[in-house]
Amino acid sequence: MTFKDALNKDIRETFLDDLEFDEEHEINGEMVKCVLDEERYQLKQSRRINSLDNDGTYIDGLTIFIEESFFIYTPHAREVITLDGIDYYILSCKKDMGILEIDVIRYDEV
Repeated sequence: MTFKDALNKDIRETFLDDLEFDEEHEINGEMVKCVLDEERYQLKQSRRINSLDNDGTYIDGLTIFIEESFFIYTPHAREVITLDGIDYYILSCKKDMGILEIDVIRYDEV
């Protein structure tokens, strides 16, 4: 088994394993195993982004961890992604050993 094979096995059997971390969510109309992390998103923000705007809306965000192979191409900033029927805008996406870490935001009313 190569290192790459071992890494892919770890992604599926440990990080994205039903009994460990992942949950099934609908992304862009397809059910997929992924990890949603609101706390990590908040920690990455350099300023308080969830504050109220003057027009009565606020910005909500989270980080999605998902297997890179789910997407045909790597998502990019400003692209819209639908998560569980709600549209989010991608702020950033980075790859790390077969896993994508995608930061997304949505605007919501109070």
